[in-house]
Amino acid sequence: MLAEVRAFMEVSTRSGDVGVEMDGASEALVENCTIENQFWQGYYYSNYNVPLRPAAASMTWRNCRNIVSVPCAGGGAQYGYTVSMPYAYTIGTVNVENCSYDLKTNTNEQTALCISPGTVLKAYNATNIAITSVKSITLYKLNPNSGAVTLSNITLNGSQIN
Repeated sequence: MLAEVRAFMEVSTRSGDVGVEMDGASEALVENCTIENQFWQGYYYSNYNVPLRPAAASMTWRNCRNIVSVPCAGGGAQYGYTVSMPYAYTIGTVNVENCSYDLKTNTNEQTALCISPGTVLKAYNATNIAITSVKSITLYKLNPNSGAVTLSNITLNGSQIN
C-alpha cells in the first residue's frame, strides 16, 4: 500500500512539531507540499515500527518546499528534510527530488538535508535541491551507519555546489 500526500499543504502558523511526518511506511510519497515555519523538521521520515514490507521500504519527497522565515519558538534547530532511526528499524531507500529549502531568517541552527547519526538505510538520494539562505548554514548532516548517499545538482543561492 502506498501512503501518499499529494495535496498542496501550507502550515503557515507553525506546526507544533514537524510539518509532514511519515513513520513506518512500506512505500510513501509526499508531493507538491509547502511547509512554512515548522517547529523542528519540515519533512521527517522514521520507522518507529517495522514497516509491513521492510525490504522494499521507500520514502520520496518530490517537488516540496520548506520555508523558514521565523526562528524556532523553542530556540532549537530547524531541519528541512530529515531521516532518523530512533529505534532499531532499518530505513529503506529515501529520495528527495526537486525540492527546496528557503531560510529567510538569521537564527538558530539550520540544516537543509539531514540523516541522523546511527541511521541504517539502504540508500539516500538527493537530486535537484535548491537551498537559499540569508546566513551561513549547515547544508547537510549526512551521518548514516550504513547505506549509499548520493547528492546531485545541489545549489546554494543559485550557485552549484556539487
